[in-house]
Amino acid sequence: MAITWTLAEIRAKVREITGELTTEDIEDADLNNRINDFYRNIFPLEVYVAEFEDWFTQATADEDGGEYTVSQDYLRLMTPMTTMDSDDVLATVKFYQDKDEFFHLYPEEADPTEARPAAALLYGGKLYLRPEPDAIYTFRAACIKKPDALTESTAPVDVRWGPCIAYGTAIEMKMEDMDRAAAEELAPIYEYFQKMVSQKKLVQKAINQRATPRF
Repeated sequence: MAITWTLAEIRAKVREITGELTTEDIEDADLNNRINDFYRNIFPLEVYVAEFEDWFTQATADEDGGEYTVSQDYLRLMTPMTTMDSDDVLATVKFYQDKDEFFHLYPEEADPTEARPAAALLYGGKLYLRPEPDAIYTFRAACIKKPDALTESTAPVDVRWGPCIAYGTAIEMKMEDMDRAAAEELAPIYEYFQKMVSQKKLVQKAINQRATPRF
């Protein structure tokens, strides 16, 4: 029977890789948490697959301060970023990743200037839009979103992810155990499976891109 890489099968593989073969070494529930932590928080940022790509939206309002809590389900916000007003007019928003630069350009003020937001910063789990909005806008950004947690009988969307998740989890466990040598031994295998996972998106991207005509 082919492996479908359910959580139970990934767990068995992690035990095989790490040598922590029984529940006396690590309880199933604890190992499940390790696997899901890697799968949900690290794996989407280390592979290149469309399944984790999504759109983040945030509605603004006049005098709302331009600060919004971003759910932990969103691992990363990316460009393109835009705002759309009530007349469906779209405008680009510049994304800043340096908080010092952002707040130098848009210092905190007791009586801030309000206008259509032109800049965004994600810091400390909060989205900052500046200038502070003067009306209702819909902010939209590309994002990487966490997958749902695996359960005992569920598998990742793509079965090819299974070995990558197993080896990645095992490396994290070895690093936490301060067994750097073991982690380094596993790294090339993880990188191999990581490339296999990412290859599907890269191939699709290449197929969808048309070569520049030469006349």
